Amino acid sequence: MNARVEIFTIGNQGQGVGKDAEGNTYFVNGLFPGDVAQVEALSDGAFREAIPTELIQPSSDRVTPACRYASECGGCDWIEWKYDSQVQAKARLLEYTLNRFGFNPKKIHPFIAAKTTHGYRTRIQLRAENGATGFFKRGSHDIVDVEHCWIAHPKLNEKLSEVRSAPATELTKIEIGIGEDGEAYTSINQRHAAQGFTQVHEEQNEVLKRVVAEAVSNAKANRVLELFSGDGNLTFDSLGDTQAWTGIELDQAGVYRARARAEALNIPEGRVRFTRADLFSEGAAARCRVYGCDTLMLDPPRSGLGKRLRAFVGDTTNNVIYVSCSLQSFVTDAAALKKDFTLEEVWGIDMFPHTRHFEMVARFARR
Repeated sequence: MNARVEIFTIGNQGQGVGKDAEGNTYFVNGLFPGDVAQVEALSDGAFREAIPTELIQPSSDRVTPACRYASECGGCDWIEWKYDSQVQAKARLLEYTLNRFGFNPKKIHPFIAAKTTHGYRTRIQLRAENGATGFFKRGSHDIVDVEHCWIAHPKLNEKLSEVRSAPATELTKIEIGIGEDGEAYTSINQRHAAQGFTQVHEEQNEVLKRVVAEAVSNAKANRVLELFSGDGNLTFDSLGDTQAWTGIELDQAGVYRARARAEALNIPEGRVRFTRADLFSEGAAARCRVYGCDTLMLDPPRSGLGKRLRAFVGDTTNNVIYVSCSLQSFVTDAAALKKDFTLEEVWGIDMFPHTRHFEMVARFARR
C-alpha cells in the first residue's frame, strides 16, 4: 500500500511520524519533520510502519551529509538532519515522554548540545567478512565496506586502516577503542567493551560528570550507594561533601581500576569503596541494601535494571539519581518510584550526535 505522507514530528524510536490525506499515521525511518514523501506501508490500520520510496519535497532542515556512506550505513540515523534540529527534537522527546508516562518533573534543565559533532566517538564496533570491513547496512546484516568513519576519533580511523590491511574472510566482530593510555586498541570477537566500558564522547562525558555532581549536591547526599559504578567515571567528581560512597560493579577489572584511581587521588580509606556484584542476580538488592544509603545512584546498561529498581531502595533512601541512555528503559524502571518519590529535576545531554540516542540524568526525592 503506497501513500503520500507529510512528516510532522519524530517518534520515540527516532522515526519520522506523518499523516496521509485520510488521516492515517505513518512511522518512517529516514524521514524528518517537513519531509513530504511517497511511502510503502508495511502494515494496515490507522497507525502504520512504512518505508520511504520517494522523497517528493525535502525538509528545509535536511543537509547533505559529510559522510559518503550515509545513504547505506545504519550507524547515524539522523546524519542528514541539521544538528540544531536534532537537539531540539531530543529535548522535545524527553519532555513529551516524561509527561506521557506521568512523571511530570518539577524542573527540566536546558538540553545540553555537543560542541563537537564529528570525530568524537572513542569506541566503534565493526564487522568484517569476505574482504569487507565496516558497519551493518541500514535494516540488514550486509556489511557496508568503510574506509573512514566520519564520527570516529582520528586515532580510531588510523587503527581502522591497519585492520583493513588484513581483511577477514569469516564473519568477525571488531571493536576499536581508545584505552586508558590514550592509544587505540583492537579487540577481536570479544564481548562489547571487553577492555572496559567508557562513554564514547569525551567532551560530553565531562559535562555528564558535572551534571551528576550537581544532582548529588542538590540531593544533599551523605551516604551514597552507586550501582553499575564501572571504573568510577561518575564517582570521583561527585564526592563533594559526602561521607561514605560504595560503588557496585560486575566487571572485576572495572572495580580494580576504580580502586586504583581512589588510591591515586589519596582518598581516605573507608570513605570510598568499590566491590564486585552481579546486580541482576537473585538477592542482589537485599545484599546491596545492607550498605545503607540516603542516596541511591545508578547508571545501568541500555536495557535498564529490568523493573528491579524499587528493590534496591531502602527505608533510609531519600534520593534516587538515575543516569540513562534509554528513555524507554528509564520510564519502565522508574515507574516503581512514583508512589513514594517525586521527580525533582531532569537533564538531557547529547552524547551521541547524528543519532536518535542521548543521555539523561534524573533526580527523585522522597515525598
